[in-house]
Amino acid sequence: MYYAMDNAQIVVLAGGLATRLGSLTQNQPKSMLNIHGKPFLQYQLELFKKNGITRVLLCL
Repeated sequence: MYYAMDNAQIVVLAGGLATRLGSLTQNQPKSMLNIHGKPFLQYQLELFKKNGITRVLLCL
């Protein structure tokens, strides 16, 4: 089934304690972990923008 992306909205669940990542997330949330020079969350936001999705709700 195909849906038009004209008014698409995204909800990103970026909260949580990330206990399985141990010391990597001791001082920062997992969505802000640096991967190849950018926070993980930035990769997701850039992908949404590339696909025409401009309405994003972050739940922390």
